[in-house]
Amino acid sequence: MPKAKNTGLATFTENPQDEEAKPSRSRYQIKGKGKWVHNQLRMTHDQWELITQFADSTGTSVNKLALLGISRLREDKGLPPLPDLE
Repeated sequence: MPKAKNTGLATFTENPQDEEAKPSRSRYQIKGKGKWVHNQLRMTHDQWELITQFADSTGTSVNKLALLGISRLREDKGLPPLPDLE
């Protein structure tokens, strides 16, 4: 009779000592060096509802609205606006 597979949580936590540890790929990756850089915004659900409604009504993406807002804040401080927003 074949031995039953261990399907409990222990299968995820067992770490055989005979396997060689593999270094993480993220250790060797360079972030923010390409044409595009990924970023996230944290907001409440209510803020998200209002922002997405506004973005939909203007036909603009939430990302573009964020960039336009940051660009305007820079201009208010006497700094040049963000490039390539048009």
